[in-house]
Amino acid sequence: MKRDNLLILFSKWPKKGFSKSRISDFIGEKYIENFCFACLDDLIGKLKTLEGIDVIIVPDIFEESLLFENKYGLSSISLESIGISSNNSRSKIFREIFSYFLKKYDKVSLIPMDIPHI
Repeated sequence: MKRDNLLILFSKWPKKGFSKSRISDFIGEKYIENFCFACLDDLIGKLKTLEGIDVIIVPDIFEESLLFENKYGLSSISLESIGISSNNSRSKIFREIFSYFLKKYDKVSLIPMDIPHI
């Protein structure tokens, strides 16, 4: 039996040493990690209060999935765990994520919180 509603947060785990220049140029490399975690903390904190909606985080790799579960206490499943290549275009990745979860849920929505590696 399918469940009702799923909200997917598609995100990478922030890592030092990589960033999109527009963000780091604006706030500076010194503050970029705090900025990325503040964005995640705020959004995930709000998502956890939703009633009647399951929330899951989908990062690229399994290790990031564990980091999200440990820090935020939400379910997480990586692209590689469900057989989706992170080398695909983002539109193909999103289609495959929807296809995977629509087998289990009636309604699925995705937030592409693709915070860059920092």
